[in-house]
Amino acid sequence: MLYAIVAISSATKNGYPVFCKAGMVLSGLVAGKVFLTDRAGLEGLWLGLPLMSPAARQ
Repeated sequence: MLYAIVAISSATKNGYPVFCKAGMVLSGLVAGKVFLTDRAGLEGLWLGLPLMSPAARQ
């Protein structure tokens, strides 16, 4: 996550959109890892996940 923050901040300051996109992808991977592996044991997360889908909102 630290690499993602550094990439986004330096890309914003220096004007490199490629590094900004890479930082966003890296932060997305970190967030996905946290919710899919570290929080996989929480049953409430899996019970509430179908309610967050666009099909459930209709």
